[in-house]
Amino acid sequence: MALSENENSKEKIRHLCAAVQAGKLAEIDTILQQGMYINVDEGGNMMAKSLYRNLLMLAIDSVQVETAKLLIERGIDVNHKTWGVNGKQGARDMAQESGLQEIVDQIDCRLPVPKRLFHAVVDGQQDKVNNLLRHIDADMNMKVDLHGDKAAGCSAYTLLMIALRNGHVEIAHQLIDRGIDLDFDHQEWDRPDDSSEEIMVESFDAHKLAMDTGMVGVAKAIDKRRGGVANGNETMSPSNGIKHEKEPKQVRASTSCCCIIS
Repeated sequence: MALSENENSKEKIRHLCAAVQAGKLAEIDTILQQGMYINVDEGGNMMAKSLYRNLLMLAIDSVQVETAKLLIERGIDVNHKTWGVNGKQGARDMAQESGLQEIVDQIDCRLPVPKRLFHAVVDGQQDKVNNLLRHIDADMNMKVDLHGDKAAGCSAYTLLMIALRNGHVEIAHQLIDRGIDLDFDHQEWDRPDDSSEEIMVESFDAHKLAMDTGMVGVAKAIDKRRGGVANGNETMSPSNGIKHEKEPKQVRASTSCCCIIS
């Protein structure tokens, strides 16, 4: 009995997934050249859904490094995320957990500058943070969620808060010295039950978070900078809130690997 077109597609996707997990590069290359869409998932969907891992995640989970490289080079979606035991995870998270730094770096090359900056803060990469802040596409005062996606409203976090949450004292000082927004308040809201209105259960700014996490030195640095601003002693960049004596050198976005700014 002949397979329907849908069943035939799912069978091809299953075959491709098996080849990815086994690291069969030539077979993967042949299937992709035959027109198979690269952003399929293990569930047989032509467009990866959040319930399933995509091919890159399968390769990383199987520690098929060369396969992962091939898929990234071919333009697979590096931002796909799925829900797992550790919450919402993407290929970069999986590669980092598996110690596959080469793959992490290659994925970073495909990410936009704001996302690279977020990850550099989370990972505690002080030099990379410093270099990325010079990029024309960097916004030190962007507000993000805990996955690094830009977020609006009071539930977002500043990069300083992200640094504090991850225990990176030096990066926190670096951001303060550069003039990051110190006044943003993060708020947590909850609805006790379906019939109740939302109530605010927590609110903090960077100073309170620093104190709550035991980073007294960071809290003092915030107080010191606030005192400098109050006395009119601080020069700020009109574009990015960065203190400077000379016009900061801007770096234009590159479509190639991010190792230009590492």
